[in-house]
Amino acid sequence: MFLRVKDDQKAQSIKMNELEDRLTQSAEAQIQALKQKVEEVQAQLLVTSEQLQLENNQNEFRIGQLTLSVKSVNSVILDDEAKQRKMFAFFEQAGTPLMYSHLLYRGTISTFAAAEFHRLCDNRSKTLTIVRTTEGIIVGGFTSQFWNNIGNYRADPTAWVFNLDQPNIFKVKPGGNNAIYAHSSCGPTFGGHNLNIRDAANANTSSNVNQSAAYENLENINLFQRQGNTSFQVTEVEVFQV
Repeated sequence: MFLRVKDDQKAQSIKMNELEDRLTQSAEAQIQALKQKVEEVQAQLLVTSEQLQLENNQNEFRIGQLTLSVKSVNSVILDDEAKQRKMFAFFEQAGTPLMYSHLLYRGTISTFAAAEFHRLCDNRSKTLTIVRTTEGIIVGGFTSQFWNNIGNYRADPTAWVFNLDQPNIFKVKPGGNNAIYAHSSCGPTFGGHNLNIRDAANANTSSNVNQSAAYENLENINLFQRQGNTSFQVTEVEVFQV
């Protein structure tokens, strides 16, 4: 009797051990499965994060390209990003960020006749003139005034001229006297011929830059950064309303 009870207890103990082993194995298998699931989720999250970062970078690039496309001047003279950025920097210096531009006149399209310039640009305020010479020099200016012929100077305290090779614009002096010269025989002309574009400027060297007291830092040197008067011929003239 005693031996039978002992054998029963031993059998029961073996069953309990087997049950514990099965439970342990089952728990370990479940834990391993959970670990594997966690690793899979972490891997998916990592891939998703990388995908999101890639998509974010791509979107930022597209936004940058779109911004550059929107914030650009449709100019054949400002024909690369560096020139475009320089022009936008000039407007920032003037305190009037460039947000819009519309081509009014281009010499190679509309002819270089002064009359054609006036036909297309008179009665238009806030214009940007860009000129390229046969030497490749790029100069120009901004005025808020009309170009309508009065055969005389107009005052404009917001006017400025530029040479794209220079770091800063040349602002009109306080009061803005003699900022532009509005005459039917001339194209866009700034100051006392700080920049003067003549009729048929692509076919002659009558256009010129000269020293003048109308604009700051151009009293003793002209817009080409040379002494005295310099005559030139143009390859292109553009005027934008901005």
